[in-house]
Amino acid sequence: MNRASIFSLLIANTLLYVSCDSTKANKQNLVPSGLTGEQLSQQHCVSCHAYPSPNLVEKEWWAKGILPKMALRLGMGNKMGYFTNISYEDMMEVSVANIYPDAPAMAPEDWKKIVDFYVKNAPEKPIPQVSKVKATQLSDLFDIQTLENTNNEPSLVTMVKILPNEQALYVAHRGRNRVEKWDKTLQKISEVPTESPVSDVVKTPNNMMALGMGIMDPNDQALGKLWSIAKGSPQTLVEKLRRPVEISMGDLDANGTPDYLICEFGNDIGKLTWYDQNFKLKKEILNFAGIRNATITDINGDKLPDIVVLQTQGDEGIWVLENRGNGEFEPKRVLRFPPIYGSSFIQVVDINKDGYQDIVYTNGDNADASISLKRYHGVHVYLNDGKTNFKRQYFYPMHGASKALSQDFDGDGDMDIAAISFFPDKKQSPAEGFLYFENTGKGFTPHFMEGISDKKWMVMDCGDLDKDGDIDLVLGAFNLQDRDRQSNASSEKRTGVYVLKSKNKTHL
Repeated sequence: MNRASIFSLLIANTLLYVSCDSTKANKQNLVPSGLTGEQLSQQHCVSCHAYPSPNLVEKEWWAKGILPKMALRLGMGNKMGYFTNISYEDMMEVSVANIYPDAPAMAPEDWKKIVDFYVKNAPEKPIPQVSKVKATQLSDLFDIQTLENTNNEPSLVTMVKILPNEQALYVAHRGRNRVEKWDKTLQKISEVPTESPVSDVVKTPNNMMALGMGIMDPNDQALGKLWSIAKGSPQTLVEKLRRPVEISMGDLDANGTPDYLICEFGNDIGKLTWYDQNFKLKKEILNFAGIRNATITDINGDKLPDIVVLQTQGDEGIWVLENRGNGEFEPKRVLRFPPIYGSSFIQVVDINKDGYQDIVYTNGDNADASISLKRYHGVHVYLNDGKTNFKRQYFYPMHGASKALSQDFDGDGDMDIAAISFFPDKKQSPAEGFLYFENTGKGFTPHFMEGISDKKWMVMDCGDLDKDGDIDLVLGAFNLQDRDRQSNASSEKRTGVYVLKSKNKTHL
């Protein structure tokens, strides 16, 4: 079968979603608008998210992945067919939330025009990255060390976190779910079993808490929990969370006691929730799926703690929630991206040291409806003009970028960037699973690391692990191929956690 025939079949399968429910539209007497496919796409797509142009992804992914999902959102798809492919529990959750409407948004003829517009105008192959500075090898900045894996278990690391005040590193694993504590010499101190994979930990003077995802894979079930693990056996503090991925601590209402923000990523359903010092729900601040991370900081300089939030599912973008006092926050979307951008993480940091908090942003999530190499994936720096308006000042294309952290890693007084990828291009040379961006004062110079950049990484953290005055890095791998092997025996020792210890401010 030739390529044209394949795409014709993909379009036919996409339109089948419409034909299954076309009687709904006919019963409502929805008549064709007479608009073109492009006009219809601009009218309907922007009602939910930033406009996605056809050239963002190849035509086969529009036909077999993105448009069928979009059809469901518009009441144009075979909803019951979709429900048969998810769990009963998830079906009940999304049904109650009315995520996928029964009423069609347009006549079937109009939907066909939208499908034709995207598939006909999309590229056959991924559009290449723009020309970029090629990374050179980094040396003499970090010593590479690894955590011992005595049982040669699969590398399924879900969290790494450095707590400098304890001079300790916390690591969480999926499979044999647990949280481990390691000291600054990388000797394991303790291990606490958990009900589900852990996504984050937070330490208070009196408590150590771990955030359990419930089910790690995409789902909307409220099975996540926040536990106290200070005394070994986990004690539940908060339950019924939808795939929580991060917890932040701060005094949001300025009453002198700590508050907690929990990012509930979910899948189709999610939210940002605020709990008080007694772990009682105080407010649901945002109700969106894909809340990835939230930073508590005074972003506008009014001496009140604001919140900066990354939303990653569907309507992707960055929110600034300005604190108006009395527990009220005014949401302002400061950046918005198309729904297939793959937003993955933000760090709020004054990267140019002008007194205003900027945003380091990565996008590279490539596990949804369009698994392809995307030229717009990478590391972005957005500068704050002092009025919470953000303009992109730097972009480096990096396939599958999953996280970036900015610190003065080389000790020369300016802010560098370390970035990881979970979906790197395996054919790229040099490899870009890890990149270090040296701030030269005139811009960023990219570097790769032997033995590090040729791997893919899911999680990363940085901090002064040994309190010697410089910043260390820790990287965690999540390799499903390890899990899927028939035997745990392997001629090559599996190592899931790498620690990059800084060499006492050695400058490049």
